[in-house]
Amino acid sequence: MFEDIIDIDDICLSPHQKAYESFLQINRLIKGEKPDENIGLYGLLSKIFPIESKHFCLCLEDYQIVFPGAIDPQSPEYLINLDSLAWAYCNRGATLQCSAELTLRIESRRAPVNQGVVNGDIRKTFRQIPHCFATFPMFTPRGTFIIKGLERVPIVRMKSVIQFDTTINNKNSFQSDLKMLDAWVFSDQLTNIICKNALKYKELLIRLLDKTDSAERISLNPLTHWIQKSCIIPLFTGELCPILDDTNPLSEISLKRKLTTKRGTGKTRSLMPERRGVHASHYGRICLVETPESESIGLDLHLALAARIENKKILSPLQKDGNTIWLSPEEEARAWVVPKADSIYDRDISDQFLIRQAGEVCAVPELPADVYRDKYSAQFLGLAANLIPFVQHNDNNRVMMGAKNMKQALPLLFPEAPLIKTGREQLLGRLCGHAVFTRNIGHVKEVMEDKIVVLKKDGQQDFYGIQPIRPTGHRTITSHRPLVKKGDRVEEGQALADGACTVNGELALGVNLLVAYMPYYGLNFEDGIVISDRLVNEDVLTSLHLMDIPFDVYTGQHMESTDTRSEMNEFTLKKGVLCQVDQTVQKGDRLFVKYQKNESDIRSPERTYCHSPINGTIINILHETGCVNATGSQPVQYRKRCWILEKRKIEVGDKLMGRHGNKGVVARIIKSEKMPHLQDGTPVDVILNPHGVVSRMNLGQILETHMGWILRHPSFLS
Repeated sequence: MFEDIIDIDDICLSPHQKAYESFLQINRLIKGEKPDENIGLYGLLSKIFPIESKHFCLCLEDYQIVFPGAIDPQSPEYLINLDSLAWAYCNRGATLQCSAELTLRIESRRAPVNQGVVNGDIRKTFRQIPHCFATFPMFTPRGTFIIKGLERVPIVRMKSVIQFDTTINNKNSFQSDLKMLDAWVFSDQLTNIICKNALKYKELLIRLLDKTDSAERISLNPLTHWIQKSCIIPLFTGELCPILDDTNPLSEISLKRKLTTKRGTGKTRSLMPERRGVHASHYGRICLVETPESESIGLDLHLALAARIENKKILSPLQKDGNTIWLSPEEEARAWVVPKADSIYDRDISDQFLIRQAGEVCAVPELPADVYRDKYSAQFLGLAANLIPFVQHNDNNRVMMGAKNMKQALPLLFPEAPLIKTGREQLLGRLCGHAVFTRNIGHVKEVMEDKIVVLKKDGQQDFYGIQPIRPTGHRTITSHRPLVKKGDRVEEGQALADGACTVNGELALGVNLLVAYMPYYGLNFEDGIVISDRLVNEDVLTSLHLMDIPFDVYTGQHMESTDTRSEMNEFTLKKGVLCQVDQTVQKGDRLFVKYQKNESDIRSPERTYCHSPINGTIINILHETGCVNATGSQPVQYRKRCWILEKRKIEVGDKLMGRHGNKGVVARIIKSEKMPHLQDGTPVDVILNPHGVVSRMNLGQILETHMGWILRHPSFLS
C-alpha cells in the first residue's frame, strides 16, 4: 500500500530509554568516562550538596552506578547476559536494578577532645563515607523494567505549559494544542519528583547530622529507605509505569509509545471535552485514530509513525531540499507544508496545490520556495493503524477499532504473513525484537540453544541471543525459531530466527482465509460468524497458551516424603514432583506436593497439593532459590515452576476480527462439505454478514478481499 521505505532509525521505539540512561549516565560509566556533574541525577545532587549542619558539613565528591554483580558491562555478550538476568529476576519475583553510589566527604567542626580552640578557629577533621542514594530499575534490552517480577513500561505524560481555568468552557482555549503541552518522558518525571523532595531530603539529613555527636557513627541508610519510599517506588509502580501488555508484539510496541494527558490522579471526568479532541498540531506527532473506547478516549494516545520526543516537544519529520528536518509544533505552525505524494497528485482538479500552514489547508497556484514536504505517507497515523490496508476507505471509528483489535491477536500455531500488505509488516518485525536479524555479512558458525554465532569477514564474531519458549504475563508465548543452520551464508539484515508472531522476519498476527459475504440461514445474523470445521481439524486458528504455575515451599515445609510404601512413585519419594516433562495432563491433575508438621498427628504430616488448572503438555519444570514472597511475609525456601503448554482450538464463542474493525463471534462451526463453495468445489472458510460492511463504512475489507482473490488466482487477470 505504502511505497515509501521507512528508515528504521526514524522510528522511536522507546522514547524513554535513551533519556533515562542519560539521566543516570549509564553509558558514560560503561565506557569508563567520568560522569558529568552538570547533567542528570549527578547534576541534581550537585545542587543539593554541600549540606551543612551545626557541627558537620557533607560534600559530594564522586558519583558511580553499580550494576548487578551477575553482569559485566564491558563484555561483548552484555545484552545477552542482561536479557538472561532479566528473565531470572522475573521468575524470582525480584527487581532488576542498579544503585547510585555516592562518595561523600564529611567535615567535622567539633574540636577534638582535650584540645581547645586555637586562635579562635575550630580544627576540622575529614572523613569519606559511601552512601547509596537510591536504587533505580534498569532497562532491559526489550525496553522494559523488571519490578518485583513484573515487566513494566513507562509512558509519556503530557503536561500543560499554561494553567487553564477548568470552570470556564471556552472552546477557543485549545487545550489539546501541542504548543501548549510539554511531553515528559520518564526521566523528566523522575527529575520532577526528586526536585520536589529535595528540600525534605536536606531537612532530614540535617536533622540526622544534628543527632550525631561523632562522624564515625553517622549512618545514612534511613535516607536511602526514605528516597525509595517517597520517590522511586510510587513512580515506578504507579499509573505512569503500567504492567507490560505482551499479548503479541504489536501490543508491546504500542504500549511503549503510549502517552497520556491525564493529570496523574486517574480521574478523567474533570477534563473538558476540548482536551480530548483532535488538533491540527497532532498531525505527524500523535496518531489521529488510536485511542481507547472507554472514559479515557482522547486522553490515552500514541505517537504517530515517525514522531520523536526531544526537549519535551514532539517532533515530526519533514523534508526540504532532500534533507530531513524535525520540526516542533511551534516551528511547523510558521512553515508551509505539502503532503507526500506523487507529482500527479500534487495538484487538485482546479490545477492548484493543496498546502497547509498554521493548521489551515488552502489552495495556491504555485508552491512557495521554502516549502516543506511530509517525509512519509500516512505519517499522521500510528504504527498499528499503518498496518491496515486501504485505510483511506474506512470510517475513522472502524480504523480505531481495527488498530485496537490487532493488539488482542493471540499467537497461532501456524501464523501466516498477510497476502495484502501495507509495507509496514517488515518494519514492525524488526522493531518488536521478537525476530532476530543479522548486523553484518558472514557465515553461521554455530546455532546453540541460547544463541547464534556468526563469523564476520574480518574474523570477528557476532553473538545473537535466542530464547526458548517462554510464558508471557498474559499467558501467551514468546519464543525463537532459528531459520538458519551451521555453515549458511547470511547477508546484512537477514532474519536469523522468527518469533511467535513473525514469519521470515515480518509481523504475522493471523492467517489468510477464504471469505464469503452472504447470509446463511440466519446463523450469521448481526455479528455472528460461521466458520468451517477445517479451521478446527487442521489447526488453522489454533492458538498457543503457556501457563506458568508456581509452587512455593516455605520455612518449615519440605517436598521429600518419608513414606516408603511400594505404591509411592519415585517422583514423590525424591522431590515431591508428581509430573514430568512431555507428560500430558488434564485439569485437576496433581503436579507437586509438599509436607509440613501436623500438630494433631505427628506421624501423618499435612499435605498440600498443586493441581493443574488446564489441559495441556508439560514442557518444563524449574527449581528456583532466592525467591521473593509477593503475597506475604513468610520466607520462601525455594520455588517449583511447571510450564504447561495448551493448544486451544477455535470454538463457538471465540472472537474473530479483521484489520478493518470488522469483528464478530463464532456462532456455528459447520462441516466443510456443507459450506458454500466456489465453482471448482473449494469450500469457503468463513461466512460474514454483508450488512456488516455497508452499515460500518469499512469498505477496505471488500478491497482487500478482491485483491487477495487476484493474488491467489493470478490467471483471473488473464
